[in-house]
Amino acid sequence: MKLSIIVPMYNSEKYIRTCLDSLVKQDLCIDDYEIIIINDGSSDNSEEIVKEYMKQYPQISLYSQENEGQSRVRNKGISLARGQYVCLVHSPYN
Repeated sequence: MKLSIIVPMYNSEKYIRTCLDSLVKQDLCIDDYEIIIINDGSSDNSEEIVKEYMKQYPQISLYSQENEGQSRVRNKGISLARGQYVCLVHSPYN
């Protein structure tokens, strides 16, 4: 795997679809990248939206935790990454 894309998410219901659409429409082979979504304790429908995407896009994975803040979310994503390269993409935090 070449690339791990980490997306911290907190109450991003309004934006997460746009973010994921942008990521899955890249000109990359599905085997070359993974998208790791870290749900940082969202209380909206963000997690359900990501679960819908996961049914269609096997390169997306979701991890949930209680709210710990962006720096801990980034570190969690990095620890889970399997790619040779890591990219952080932020769905806007509300």
